[in-house]
Amino acid sequence: MGKYVRLGKNAALVFLGSAGAKLMSLFMLPFYTRWLTVADYGSVDLIGIYSGLLLGFVSCTIFDALFIFPKDQPYEKKREYFSSGIGYALMTITGMALICWLVRILGKVNEWYGFVFEYLWLIFGLLAISYVQQVTQQFIRSLDKMLVYSMTGIIQTATSILFSFLLIPRWGIEGYVSSMILGNAVAFVYSMIHSGAYRYLHIRSISRNAVYEMLRYSIPLIPNGLMWFLIGSLNRPVLEIYSGLTAVGLFAVAGRFPNLLNTLYLLFQQAWLISVLEEAKKPTYEQFYNKMLKLVVVGQSLMAVLLAFSGKWIIELFTTSDYYSAWQYIPLLVISVIFMNVATFVGSNFAVTRESKYYFYSTIWSGSASLLLNLAFIPMFSLWGACWAALISQAIGMAMRIKYSWKSVRITGWCFYAHNSLFLFGSIAVCLLLQGTWLMYGLMGAMLTYFYAINRKHIHKTIILLKQYASNIYHH
Repeated sequence: MGKYVRLGKNAALVFLGSAGAKLMSLFMLPFYTRWLTVADYGSVDLIGIYSGLLLGFVSCTIFDALFIFPKDQPYEKKREYFSSGIGYALMTITGMALICWLVRILGKVNEWYGFVFEYLWLIFGLLAISYVQQVTQQFIRSLDKMLVYSMTGIIQTATSILFSFLLIPRWGIEGYVSSMILGNAVAFVYSMIHSGAYRYLHIRSISRNAVYEMLRYSIPLIPNGLMWFLIGSLNRPVLEIYSGLTAVGLFAVAGRFPNLLNTLYLLFQQAWLISVLEEAKKPTYEQFYNKMLKLVVVGQSLMAVLLAFSGKWIIELFTTSDYYSAWQYIPLLVISVIFMNVATFVGSNFAVTRESKYYFYSTIWSGSASLLLNLAFIPMFSLWGACWAALISQAIGMAMRIKYSWKSVRITGWCFYAHNSLFLFGSIAVCLLLQGTWLMYGLMGAMLTYFYAINRKHIHKTIILLKQYASNIYHH
């Protein structure tokens, strides 16, 4: 039972910070939608997307290696990895700053215009601070400083919110992005000091060999990151081209609520990855893996259906009337998020085997599908096209990850997944097609009864695990 208790403890600590931060940010949505038009909200969403895309290329995703390589290493080796990671980050950020400066000069001379050029320095600022923050955060996870890791999320969000009140009413889009940059900066300082990470930072410990070692692991993840951009974010630039920034803003608001499922799952995933690294070599790993996958599917399916059921009320509660039509896109988006989360869970096996190439092999199918589907569907169906492209491409990515991980660990109990798929798709169809009618309430009651009948054993096991975990915490 120790592995379950440890998993629960790590998940609870990550939940404390990340979920608390996300909820704080969500409760700010009425403030954001009051001061930002739908087009403005689409603009800040695009700034974040372009910053995240460039971050993968500039950093070569070296922060992913800073969780794997320092773990369980002696002090000197940890200091070498962290110092080298920070040194590499500062070098590449400086190079990016010079590129941005040259682009601005060339743009003024040639009279370039466009979204990226207009907000170039905001994109760079968010990229730079996110870069050093992620390097530090992944190293903190490697040190198992989970309490500091969780508190960093709360501090980052709280600081961003404070600056939002001061900056957004006056500067709009620029104020929003600046508040995010300042929040990340404060969180970076906090995490460096309170985790003791600064003790592992020394210029003499910077090692070219350590950088090369980490890059050999992380560079194959760059195409994977590009594919994830094509899967999850390409729809925004395409929507901007064919439907305008207003459509981007509506899609961004609609996606905020399904992304809560992803946020909750990622809290578990960060803790799960620690358990995977510890349990993978044990003979009971496959049984442990399948049990946890079933619990993930049960929990995510139930939350997805409840979110789709209440989506219209939530949108009306958290936004202004200009955003109300966003509710209708939630049901399809929650399904795509579940497919993405299952793919992420299955992909944890690639971290165990250090075969990062399979991240790319599995997502290239999904990314290619996303590229083709977004370009085909959005010009014809606008926001609905973006939703269907997201759902289908995530389903393909999930299927391919299951295929590539099959040699490491097999998924059992396919009848269980068939029953839960029937519950999920049936309930989503009811919520989408019969929203607000009495027939919807009756059918949803029947679907939830069916859900309990097929998952009674797993629900009871989850309750038992939670009670055991709570008892362990109480006695310690």
